[in-house]
Amino acid sequence: MTFQSRRNSANKDLRLLCALLLSVPLLFASACGGGSTNTGGGTTSPNNPVPTVTSLSPSSLTAGATAQTLTINGTGFMSSSTVTFNSVAHAATYVSASQLTISLTTADLATVGSYPVVVTNQTPGGGPSLAFSFTVSATNPVPTVASLSPSSLTAGATAQTLTINGTGFMSSPTVTYNGAAHAAAYVSGSQLTISLTTADLATAGAYPVVVTNPAPGGGSSAAVNFTVSASNPRPTITSLSPTSLAAGATAQTLTINGTGFLTSSTVTFNSVAHTRHS
Repeated sequence: MTFQSRRNSANKDLRLLCALLLSVPLLFASACGGGSTNTGGGTTSPNNPVPTVTSLSPSSLTAGATAQTLTINGTGFMSSSTVTFNSVAHAATYVSASQLTISLTTADLATVGSYPVVVTNQTPGGGPSLAFSFTVSATNPVPTVASLSPSSLTAGATAQTLTINGTGFMSSPTVTYNGAAHAAAYVSGSQLTISLTTADLATAGAYPVVVTNPAPGGGSSAAVNFTVSASNPRPTITSLSPTSLAAGATAQTLTINGTGFLTSSTVTFNSVAHTRHS
């Protein structure tokens, strides 16, 4: 074999060795599951998470309640997540990766029962969450009144909005003020408002406010009193006796005649306070 032949053979062996060495990392990565699957020149997307439901708000409502928004709290929620309530699909509003909302209709809340709520993420990966139960209960709660705002007004005040704070309020309660029904505006399960007229506020007194929930269950709260306090009148002076005296006269008693005088009224003479006599 000539020198040139031996040189060509050595170069060929070197190329084979280099090719073998370069293939080793690829073979090693393939054997260990490394690298990304290439389809058409791109890499696959990571798998979507399996969502979890940790709580519902509200967690229950009474049969016959009005339509409500149900807030679903959890993890792994996506903008494409789907929601079923009692196995029926409900359009979901994405709030965040930990919160979704759906609308519950009056039909959803018509019948007593425990209804599963399930969130599902699409493929790749994804899948349904474990079911979380929403309860439609048979009886309405007995409401409680904790406070009134304002808690009092002065007799003769103009018409006012009275805010009633408490618990167990429903969208269909009745409210009485001094035994008379007043139309209630539902704000939340802990707040209602009613309008007090000038007639309601005309006379001093303590007037009971009572909230009542309808059947089934339900009932009336304990009364909380709203106070209409007596207003102090504006005094008027109609005459003085005597109406005048000569300069240098001896000390005199001045009688002030008028209306609206109180035991706590004060009197000034020439802008100087004077002790009054009852």
